[in-house]
Amino acid sequence: TDEDLTIEELAAMVSGFSANDAGYEIVLPKTGQQPARYVPDVSRAKTELNLKVLISLQESIKRTIAFYS
Repeated sequence: TDEDLTIEELAAMVSGFSANDAGYEIVLPKTGQQPARYVPDVSRAKTELNLKVLISLQESIKRTIAFYS
């Protein structure tokens, strides 16, 4: 996916879809600064591998959790 989100947003999404109520913990870098938002560059995969996003990140997480459950 080329959606921009923080690691905390991703962790919250995974935790929300999971039946596990253990939660998650975000450990900040030693500098104490929150990391910037991360947006992966998938342009090369789109052009060279003809990558197309067919399902959303949320659906991908749900399917992954279901596969390993």
